[in-house]
Amino acid sequence: MCNIHVKAKMLRHVIKRWSSETHTFICLFGEFTFTLEDVANLFCLHVCGNRNPFDIAPTLEDMDELAVLRNGAPTSPSTSLRFSN
Repeated sequence: MCNIHVKAKMLRHVIKRWSSETHTFICLFGEFTFTLEDVANLFCLHVCGNRNPFDIAPTLEDMDELAVLRNGAPTSPSTSLRFSN
C-alpha cells in the first residue's frame, strides 16, 4: 500500500468544503467529487488483482447478460424502458 500521510488540519479543511446538497466538494475552481478510480489510484489498489482485465475471457453466461444489457430486457410495450425505436 502507498504511504499517504494524512494531516488532521488539511483533512478538516477539505471536509469543510463538502456540500451535502450536491454531494461534492466546493472549491474556488468549482465543484468536484472523488471517484472510485481516484480512490484506487490514491491507495495503489489493484482493482483486478495482478491480472490484466483485458485478458479475462467472458463466459457464455456473461455474454448472455451482456446481450440483455445491450438490447434491453423483454417487457410489455407499456412498461418498456427503452427510449429508441
